[in-house]
Amino acid sequence: MGTRVKLITVLKEVADLLRRKGYCFAVAGGLAYSALVKPRATVDIDFLILLEKEKDFEQLEHELAQIFDDVFSHPKPMVFNKTEIWRVVVIKENEEFILDFLLAKTPFHKEALKRRIEIEFEDTILPILSLEDIFIMKSLSNRPQDKLDIEEIKQHYAHKLDWAYIKRHLGGQP
Repeated sequence: MGTRVKLITVLKEVADLLRRKGYCFAVAGGLAYSALVKPRATVDIDFLILLEKEKDFEQLEHELAQIFDDVFSHPKPMVFNKTEIWRVVVIKENEEFILDFLLAKTPFHKEALKRRIEIEFEDTILPILSLEDIFIMKSLSNRPQDKLDIEEIKQHYAHKLDWAYIKRHLGGQP
C-alpha cells in the first residue's frame, strides 16, 4: 500500500472516530485543498476542531490511542498566526502520520466550522472547510505553498467565491 493510500486510510479512520464521538470538526489544509481544488502532495492531516478545554484534548488522545498502535502528542499547542495547533504523531503498522488539530477558538474558526460542507471523498463522506475558508486560512498562513494554492483557487474558482465573506475575514484584502 502506497503512502498516499495509507494517509487517506488514516484520514478516514480519524474522521470516523471524530464523527462517532460527536466532535465538531472539518478537514482543513492540504487534504481539503486536494479534495476541492486539485490533488497535491501533503505529509500531514489537518483538522479544524472545536475543543472547549484542555481535558477535551486529553480525551481525544485517549480515543486516538484506541485505534492506533501508538500516539505521541506535543505537550502544548503551537501558535502560528493566532491559530493554536496541537500536533499528534500516530503510529500505524510501523509508519508515522502527523495529525494537526487546529483549535477553533477564534470567531472566524467557529464560523468556518458552521460553514463546513460534506463531500464524498475516497468512498467516504467527510466534513470539509468551504473553499472560502480554505482560501482565508491559506491567506493567513502566508507560506509559499499556500500562496500557490491561493493563486490556483483564484484562477479556477474566482467566479464561485463569496468575496464579501473573504474580505470581511481578511480585513478587506482578498
